[in-house]
Amino acid sequence: RLKQIVDVAGREKGIKIFFTGSSGCLPFIGVYPQRADQNLRNCNLLNERVYKLAKDKNIKGIILSAMWSYYTLGDYDLKGGVSISDKENGPFTLQHSIDTFSKLFDSTVEKYNSIKVPIHLITQPPHQKYLAEAAYFLISKGLGTIENISIERSEFQKLNKIPINVFLTHENEINVYNIIDLFCDELLCPIGEQTRSFYNDDDHLSPYGALK
Repeated sequence: RLKQIVDVAGREKGIKIFFTGSSGCLPFIGVYPQRADQNLRNCNLLNERVYKLAKDKNIKGIILSAMWSYYTLGDYDLKGGVSISDKENGPFTLQHSIDTFSKLFDSTVEKYNSIKVPIHLITQPPHQKYLAEAAYFLISKGLGTIENISIERSEFQKLNKIPINVFLTHENEINVYNIIDLFCDELLCPIGEQTRSFYNDDDHLSPYGALK
């Protein structure tokens, strides 16, 4: 959904935008995710090709966007999501994933800076605890409210802390767009408005949510 919004914004400003990505593929050069689909969706190769394209075609900038916590603490149980490594055969552990996230982000920033391609990084929207359909069903039945179904800001910040801290180590070298204040007030990150969700599920924005 964010891709569609960025496409529209680009066309309005006369900027050509090329999108590529793959499910469960962290957009860091050198990464290997622990996924069974890597013989078909080679994440490591995809990131290398994106870098080569940026270098060969004199790309004016690259936008990095992902569900960043998916590759560190995962979900609100904080036990990890998709494990990643800087080596094809691992190790694939929670701590190594966290270390790899930081290490490969450092090297990705260094590589793009070396070819003078600016990085524009968008942080992730708040991850909710309820699927949007289930949340609004409960609300419609009087079994919940937007306030008690939505995730608290402090809880989301705990989940998102590792990626944010890693990104901020390069805040003078890249452009970081932290979108938390677009979705959260001081206490709460609402799942939506009373009759309209910002999400398609629990962590992917709806077209309406992407407009924020």
